[in-house]
Amino acid sequence: NEWKYKISYIVAFIALGGWAIVVVVQLSIQTTKSETELRYQIKNLTAKADESTRLQALNTDLQKQVLALSKLNVQTAKESILTVTGGDSFCYMDFNYQFGHPIPIFLHEGRYPLYDVNVRIVDLFIAERSFQEHRVSDKASETRYAIHELGIALMWIDSALSVRFSDERVQAFNIFFVARNGTWTETLLLKKVSDHWVQAIRVLFAGHVRPGKPPERSKKPVYEKVSREFPVDADGTVPWDNLKEFFKE
Repeated sequence: NEWKYKISYIVAFIALGGWAIVVVVQLSIQTTKSETELRYQIKNLTAKADESTRLQALNTDLQKQVLALSKLNVQTAKESILTVTGGDSFCYMDFNYQFGHPIPIFLHEGRYPLYDVNVRIVDLFIAERSFQEHRVSDKASETRYAIHELGIALMWIDSALSVRFSDERVQAFNIFFVARNGTWTETLLLKKVSDHWVQAIRVLFAGHVRPGKPPERSKKPVYEKVSREFPVDADGTVPWDNLKEFFKE
């Protein structure tokens, strides 16, 4: 009987041990399966997070491209408007003497073509004399031209047209321009030196007919060109605002 009990205990112990081993193996398998599933889910979540980050980056890049395209469209529209109107371009007048008489030439300055350009040229020598004599301005002091269009970096000249000089040694003109993009005024001073004319040119975006100081908003010229031989004041400046003395020279 004692052996029977011992054998029963041994069998029970072996059975419990076997059952424990089976439980441990099942738990191990279940744990491995859970770990594998967890790793898969983590990998899947990581992939989804990476994809979300990638999509977010693509969206941000797309927004930047749309913004850049919008700015480009705005700039293109502005450039189109400036091209049609003339923008901040202007032209100025000079003279050509190769045909034996002074022929006005008009030269373009700026990045855009000019349209509907009309010019009124005032001889300040005659205008100042009329003013000093308290007379109505002489119509003979004015010359008008219609240039219409002037392309970029081009000039306009008509050899059949000319401007009559009222003095053989000194001349001064105010040239008033009206175009699609606005108005501007040129002062052109001429002085005969060694049998040829030298000039000083100044362009303002607002002007006046009579000699004198320009309006405050117009003091800074948009263009200025002075011949090397042109006589200047003692301080080295062109007598733009002292034409009475200029005429006396």
